[in-house]
Amino acid sequence: MSIRHPVHYARTSDGLAIPYTMSGAGYPLLELPDHCGLDEHPGLRRFNEALEQRFTRVALDIRGIGLAPRGLARFTIEDILDDITTVIEATALQHFVIFAPRAHALAAIRYAAEHPTNITALILWNSFPPNPPGLEFAGVAAEANFAKANWPEFLRLRASAERPGSEDDLDALTGYFDRQVTPADFATMVAGVGAWDVSEYVPRVSAPALVIVSREPSLTITHIHQVAVDLAEALPKGELAVLPAHSLTFTAEQLAPTLAAIDLFISRRLPEVAPRTRSDERVRPDLSQRERDVLRLIAQGNSSAEIAQRLVISVRTADRHVANIYRKIDAHNRSEATGWALRNGYGGGEPATMSQAGSALRRNGAFSHSL
Repeated sequence: MSIRHPVHYARTSDGLAIPYTMSGAGYPLLELPDHCGLDEHPGLRRFNEALEQRFTRVALDIRGIGLAPRGLARFTIEDILDDITTVIEATALQHFVIFAPRAHALAAIRYAAEHPTNITALILWNSFPPNPPGLEFAGVAAEANFAKANWPEFLRLRASAERPGSEDDLDALTGYFDRQVTPADFATMVAGVGAWDVSEYVPRVSAPALVIVSREPSLTITHIHQVAVDLAEALPKGELAVLPAHSLTFTAEQLAPTLAAIDLFISRRLPEVAPRTRSDERVRPDLSQRERDVLRLIAQGNSSAEIAQRLVISVRTADRHVANIYRKIDAHNRSEATGWALRNGYGGGEPATMSQAGSALRRNGAFSHSL
């Protein structure tokens, strides 16, 4: 596996522990996954590293994908919105950009329509059409049928779309995609997405939206370019960017034009975002060394009494440090402080185990139910 950042967990309303990471620096961007997420293949890793140079990147694995729980009984858009909302609340995101590929672009559209004050912009990459008839038009059913009948061959074709340099690389990528989702869950996902209809939400999206599309399709998905044209026209503040590369995946050819399209979109439509990305002093307030130590312990889920014991100080002194930290980072409770700490690199110090990380988020309010 290739996971570059500490993994944290937040629990959904139906009891699933959704994994997520926070990395980079700058204006917050929530990145939704495609068929792969936190466990990155090389092409996706290069793209994510570039995003981290521009944004504070929050990434997650949706149920059924990667590190998230497997064995799906269903795959409704409400379930996916639950996953997304859970991570947003756990990380205390308030105003942010969403980057969403393919099917999950539909979930991003609905979320943006339902939360207009929170979404600064949408970046939709090779989006599926917003209604079930459009999904049939786009060839999604054909892809699902092919995958069901020829899973190993489907995985190999999916891997070959990344244009690996050798047979060994192709074998490695095929194995990688096989690890990300089971055949049964993939079938459940495709059947579920076939019922997603966000057409009524498209005209309600008030945020600027960039619709990025590849010039030509790959595998069995067809007419994706026309889908993007129609979607960009239907979104009130939509605009279209056509990539020169002929692939729906994050190949090396896609990387530079995708980033260029994002940079141009942000600079023209959201010029206020870029200056805040690097220079806003509130992002990095002047915390003393002791306050940084306390913040790391808060992010690991320690109470004031536990912080006092760890640092050999009184509980009253620990409370005073906590109050000073809240004031400096503009947090109102431990959940917000934990989210700020994770976004800004204060989740480290003494490494927490996976169970400690889960316990920290649960105790600080990120979990709505106990593990």
